[in-house]
Amino acid sequence: MKTKSYSLVLSIVLSVAFVASLTAAPTLARYIELAQKGDAPAQVWLGMVYIHGTQEVVRDPLKAQHYFQLAARQNSADGFYNLGLMNEWGDGIPMNYALAKRYYEQAIALSGHKEALNNLGFMYVKGLGVRKNAQKASALWQQAAAKGHAGAQQSLAVLYYLGDGVPKDEAKARYYAQLAAQQGNNEAKALLNHLPQP
Repeated sequence: MKTKSYSLVLSIVLSVAFVASLTAAPTLARYIELAQKGDAPAQVWLGMVYIHGTQEVVRDPLKAQHYFQLAARQNSADGFYNLGLMNEWGDGIPMNYALAKRYYEQAIALSGHKEALNNLGFMYVKGLGVRKNAQKASALWQQAAAKGHAGAQQSLAVLYYLGDGVPKDEAKARYYAQLAAQQGNNEAKALLNHLPQP
């Protein structure tokens, strides 16, 4: 499954757009000021700037982690999600699936964070730091899919198409593939071409 790669690409695209909006020095200075005053969204945004780097800001994963931790201490679901992502991928810090799982679960508990649901589902379907469990992945992806997460919708389509941990169901596979394809998910579009027409 390409859920992880799709999620990463989507995160990068969104992050690049976000970081591009912060490249002006006065804007960056304003976010630093807000973060120092304890503004959790500003802390998350600075974490994003440091994890990706810009023309004005050198990529610094440890500074990114610091800002995400500050936000998480204020119960920011996005702070927890980004800490989970850094630990899952080992982005500038040692890879730690147990911490990634814990951070994703905290993001989900706080807000039902759809990206955290999707990534935790991927960890379960692949058995990354957890016992492999396609049924648990399916349950997490169903929650994310209900929130409009195209990657989770595409992943569910594949699970139902293959019958991997769930009963094989081409109608459900088609349903989730159509939802994801409507959002531009190319893998879902390709799957629709392989599914028999109703």
